[in-house]
Amino acid sequence: MAVTLQRRGRAPLPWILGFECAVLTAFLFVVLIGAPLSDPGAISVAAASLLGLFAMGTQSVTVRLLMQHVASTNVMTTNTTQIAIEATELLLAWQARRRAPGDAALAATYDAARGRFGALFPIMVGFLAGTAIGTLAYVTTGVCGVCCFRSRSCTAFSPGRARGRRGRKRSKGFCPALT
Repeated sequence: MAVTLQRRGRAPLPWILGFECAVLTAFLFVVLIGAPLSDPGAISVAAASLLGLFAMGTQSVTVRLLMQHVASTNVMTTNTTQIAIEATELLLAWQARRRAPGDAALAATYDAARGRFGALFPIMVGFLAGTAIGTLAYVTTGVCGVCCFRSRSCTAFSPGRARGRRGRKRSKGFCPALT
């Protein structure tokens, strides 16, 4: 899909993100229709599982192929471990640089550690914010709140928005409370 879009002169990233949002929306519809998903052998559970895995795979491939210079966004356990390591290395490099401010090697080590930490920090903040907002939405409104939150985040990455088309009516999502 990305190769075809590139051949046609279109930026593939917004389209792939829109596709991922469509798959996640299908996942949510299956969850809503099949709720409470208590029978592990039910078709709705299998469909929701497959759609969730498909969305995760799409995200993994997107980051790996189209966003090569950013940290992984779908392996949060690894990212959490990595940011702890990077924070420790940054702190140690900062302390060493403070002890010897004129040492170029220590300054380079500090700058490298700061760059690695800086690459992971926005991902962790986004993950934490999304988790907190999703949790609050679920606790206060149930599944509808999660659907509304997902709808708004998908709308932000729609292909029309990325192309900057003027005059085009944009989707406001399907939850009237957030429009």
